[in-house]
Amino acid sequence: GPNTVMTPQILNTLSKNDVHATFFVVGKNIVEETYPVLKKTVMNGNSLGIHSFSHDYTGLYPGRKANENKVIEEARIAEGRMKKVFGDDFSCKVWRYPGGHMSWENIHNSDETLRKDGYEWIDWNSLTGDAERKEVRPTNTQEQINYLSKSLHQNLHSDVAVVLMHDA
Repeated sequence: GPNTVMTPQILNTLSKNDVHATFFVVGKNIVEETYPVLKKTVMNGNSLGIHSFSHDYTGLYPGRKANENKVIEEARIAEGRMKKVFGDDFSCKVWRYPGGHMSWENIHNSDETLRKDGYEWIDWNSLTGDAERKEVRPTNTQEQINYLSKSLHQNLHSDVAVVLMHDA
């Protein structure tokens, strides 16, 4: 996201249940049409983070190796798009790697480049399976809950859940 179909539905569900989330947005999706969605996200008490500008694995991770220059460029461009929505004083310094931190080689150089520019990266420790291959992807709520429970308990630190879900 953000998008104008699923994101508002998720925001309504979160609001009804008095739950907040962090939405890691893809910069190329921040366009005039989605500005109201982003504003509602923040006004409802949710947080924003950066999930790259392009979400293009080939550019971000050529040969499965993180390209630190491309990573920081995409963080800055995505943050610039957010400033168009929220003003020049807005700052978003939280990054989530497309595909996850553990998926790529040479990632520590990118981590350091992000850190030097004031960004922190975050990852998840559990997931609902909504982005898995079609043949293993859960198809209903109970299957997603089961997937989440199984993935959470595979981790060393399961007392805090950072759940990966997608709004598209």
